[in-house]
Amino acid sequence: MKIRLKSLHLVCKKSVEIVNFSDVSYFRGPMGTGKSTIARLIDYCLGSRRLDMTPALQNEFVSAKLTLTVGETELSLERVRESPSLTAQWSEISLQIPARDATGILLPGTNIEILSDIFFHLIGKKPHITRRSQIDENSSIKRLTLRDLLMYCYLDQENLDSSFFNLDRTADQFRRLSSRVVLSTVIGTHQEKVAELEHRLKNCDKNVKHVVKLQTS
Repeated sequence: MKIRLKSLHLVCKKSVEIVNFSDVSYFRGPMGTGKSTIARLIDYCLGSRRLDMTPALQNEFVSAKLTLTVGETELSLERVRESPSLTAQWSEISLQIPARDATGILLPGTNIEILSDIFFHLIGKKPHITRRSQIDENSSIKRLTLRDLLMYCYLDQENLDSSFFNLDRTADQFRRLSSRVVLSTVIGTHQEKVAELEHRLKNCDKNVKHVVKLQTS
């Protein structure tokens, strides 16, 4: 899943602020100038349940619009202050969609129910469905979301050990189970790709032997 951030439009009561991103974006400035707020607003547009409001945001924030590309498709996500849903736009589609809580298929012919599903849809993949409990077969099901995957995109070098994957006993139980599903999904996808390549290699080897046999006969 290749995702590139392009821009963040922040609508305030008295102005519109625009942050443009490049392949590598670096922000610096004194404490309290809004560096962390940029990350919070991106997180908010990607489906965070709430936005941590600084005094400046409490007084001025109206809405935020994040523009990014998923693969080769440009996607914009616009979310109003304290709204549980977003407006997502890509190609010629505009869709009002819940940030987190699924309510049913919103776009006929797709699996899109929540925001994360759009990302999987744009790369041609179905959302991964799993049970909330890996032990209880009667437990309810849940979607593996983009946020579950993004949890591993920030590498804290001081804690890059088993605790990074939230698998130890001190981790929150729900987070630990979600982590197992993420790892299983990523490893499973890798194994499927390896199996596919091995199958193609085997068939290629058979074809080569067949050609050699024909040439020597």
